[in-house]
Amino acid sequence: MKTNAKYTPSFKFQVVLEALKAEGRGAEAKIARAYGVHPVTLAGYGVCELPLAETGSD
Repeated sequence: MKTNAKYTPSFKFQVVLEALKAEGRGAEAKIARAYGVHPVTLAGYGVCELPLAETGSD
Protein backbone atom coordinates (compact mmCIF):
# COMPACT_ATOMS: atom_id res chain seq x y z
CA MET A 1 0.00 0.00 0.00
CA LYS A 2 1.28 3.45 -0.92
CA THR A 3 1.71 5.92 1.93
CA ASN A 4 1.01 9.63 1.68
CA ALA A 5 4.02 11.67 0.69
CA LYS A 6 5.24 14.29 3.13
CA TYR A 7 6.63 17.35 1.40
CA THR A 8 8.74 19.97 3.11
CA PRO A 9 7.49 23.53 3.36
CA SER A 10 10.33 24.70 1.12
CA PHE A 11 9.31 22.20 -1.58
CA LYS A 12 5.70 23.37 -1.37
CA PHE A 13 6.85 26.98 -1.56
CA GLN A 14 8.92 26.30 -4.67
CA VAL A 15 6.04 24.51 -6.41
CA VAL A 16 3.52 27.22 -5.50
CA LEU A 17 5.83 29.99 -6.74
CA GLU A 18 6.30 28.27 -10.06
CA ALA A 19 2.56 27.64 -10.35
CA LEU A 20 1.82 31.31 -9.65
CA LYS A 21 4.30 32.36 -12.35
CA ALA A 22 2.85 29.94 -14.89
CA GLU A 23 0.51 31.25 -17.51
CA GLY A 24 -1.80 29.57 -19.95
CA ARG A 25 -4.33 26.83 -19.97
CA GLY A 26 -3.17 23.68 -18.20
CA ALA A 27 0.01 25.25 -16.84
CA GLU A 28 -0.72 24.10 -13.29
CA ALA A 29 -1.16 20.52 -14.47
CA LYS A 30 2.18 20.64 -16.29
CA ILE A 31 3.93 21.95 -13.19
CA ALA A 32 2.28 19.33 -11.01
CA ARG A 33 3.44 16.63 -13.43
CA ALA A 34 6.98 18.04 -13.49
CA TYR A 35 7.22 17.90 -9.68
CA GLY A 36 5.43 14.58 -9.32
CA VAL A 37 2.50 16.09 -7.45
CA HIS A 38 -1.17 15.51 -8.21
CA PRO A 39 -2.91 18.64 -9.59
CA VAL A 40 -5.47 18.53 -6.78
CA THR A 41 -2.63 18.52 -4.26
CA LEU A 42 -1.09 21.49 -6.02
CA ALA A 43 -4.40 23.34 -5.81
CA GLY A 44 -4.41 22.60 -2.08
CA TYR A 45 -0.93 24.10 -1.75
CA GLY A 46 -2.10 27.27 -3.46
CA VAL A 47 -4.93 27.72 -1.02
CA CYS A 48 -3.07 26.65 2.12
CA GLU A 49 0.30 28.21 1.35
CA LEU A 50 -0.83 31.59 -0.03
CA PRO A 51 0.30 33.57 3.05
CA LEU A 52 3.64 31.75 2.80
CA ALA A 53 3.96 32.76 -0.85
CA GLU A 54 3.18 36.38 -0.02
CA THR A 55 5.79 36.61 2.75
CA GLY A 56 8.45 34.48 1.05
CA SER A 57 9.48 32.75 4.26
CA ASP A 58 9.26 29.23 5.63
